[in-house]
Amino acid sequence: MADDTGFQPWASELYTGFQYVDFQLDGSDGDDIIALVRAGYRGAESGHNSNRILFKRVPAWRTLL
Repeated sequence: MADDTGFQPWASELYTGFQYVDFQLDGSDGDDIIALVRAGYRGAESGHNSNRILFKRVPAWRTLL
């Protein structure tokens, strides 16, 4: 994950943060990884105060190793 807000680097450090990733394997053989990430992003009071929960699926993750 990366900050694509367009903020200057100093502002990005203040207002953007991705924390507390939780994930599990999904599918019949654990083929995919599904993850939730707590995020302070675009309009958050700070990088630590989350205003979004992000969901990400990584299909066929073993092929990336």
